[in-house]
Amino acid sequence: MASTSSSQTPPPPFAHDVFLSFRGADTRHGFTAHLYGALVRRGINAYRDDNELARGETIEPSLLRAIECSRFSIVVFSRGYAESPWCLDELVKIVDCRRRLGQVVLPVFYDVDPMVVAELNGEYGEALNRHCRGDSAGKVEQWKEALEEVGNVSGWDVQNKDQSEMVREIVDTIWLELSRTLEVSMDNLVGMGSRANKLKELLGEDTGDDVRFVGISGMGGIGKTTLARVVYDEIGMEFRNSRCFLENVKDYFEKHGAVHVQEHLLSAVLMEKNLKVWDAHTGKVMIKKSLQHRKVLLVLDDVDSAEQLEMLAANQNWFGPGSRIIITSRDQRLLLYSLRLDNCMMLTSLPKLPSRIEFLYVNGCVSLGQMPDMKFSGGHFYFEGLDCSKLYDGNGVSEDSSWPTLLRRPLLRVKLAHS
Repeated sequence: MASTSSSQTPPPPFAHDVFLSFRGADTRHGFTAHLYGALVRRGINAYRDDNELARGETIEPSLLRAIECSRFSIVVFSRGYAESPWCLDELVKIVDCRRRLGQVVLPVFYDVDPMVVAELNGEYGEALNRHCRGDSAGKVEQWKEALEEVGNVSGWDVQNKDQSEMVREIVDTIWLELSRTLEVSMDNLVGMGSRANKLKELLGEDTGDDVRFVGISGMGGIGKTTLARVVYDEIGMEFRNSRCFLENVKDYFEKHGAVHVQEHLLSAVLMEKNLKVWDAHTGKVMIKKSLQHRKVLLVLDDVDSAEQLEMLAANQNWFGPGSRIIITSRDQRLLLYSLRLDNCMMLTSLPKLPSRIEFLYVNGCVSLGQMPDMKFSGGHFYFEGLDCSKLYDGNGVSEDSSWPTLLRRPLLRVKLAHS
């Protein structure tokens, strides 16, 4: 990645994620078009100047502002790039933003060797010599300096390579860097760091070939959606474009019906606009047929009925190897009995204990993040230092719940022992 100067000024508000600098005559309808389309499909806000400038025209101030208000600049070096004074003017501005604002600059060497750009040889040296004899002679030193600097930045040499694969790699890199830049600050979300780590552990660090369903249960407002979103953003790169976060499933079903939600899911994962589902049964068939060979990351948020699960994710065999399905619901029994979940994680706080403790429930067991001196033996977790020995089932907890009311149906057993 590009290094930055220690004397940077604060960046302006970002209007764009990426600015694309390229020579239109060389790559507008080929490589750059494919790259721009892939960025947009990933949800990355890319700026591409669609106006062909006539020879002798200068860059408009709006284009210079677009460069300054972008987080990244991707420079597509082609054989004719140095022939264009306005491309070189763009590059000077990009280098200025790199030095002054810390903008990340990523070069792509389309049909030209990186050393030709960095050392001003071949077509680039010849183009600069012609500029020295023309009307732009006063700018040539600036252009040389900018070309040498960006030409020496690590980027992508796409000559004689699969361009579709290179485009995918570039987009993945931008997406990863944006995720790091824009990620939720878990320092401001109490307990979110430990929760996110636990959820990722349940999902599996190495997705492998298995298809895994994980449920998150708990009362409203406790952070189920936020937790799912944080983990979805963190691991999303592993699933490339095949992912979907369906928020407020309950409300969507009530307002629009199953067919609309199925269309939304399919359109997001397959990246196809205006995808039509004729009826709910057909939607189920289409989801299974379309996704059973894809590695998918899917979040179904705020599910409250078995019907919703049946319509959207009825079985592991609907999804391809390595898929991960996260389902959030207030109803723990729905998750436990409607689906054969690999893991079910419950977020809650126990009443009338020395401190409010955050619990994570996993297939009949519990792991605990905030309670000290936890031990595991005989299928139960033991918490030393507490003066009670009760079973807790995790159902119907409220602030005024008493321990006797929590003894019914101990689905998830927790033994609290004397020290």
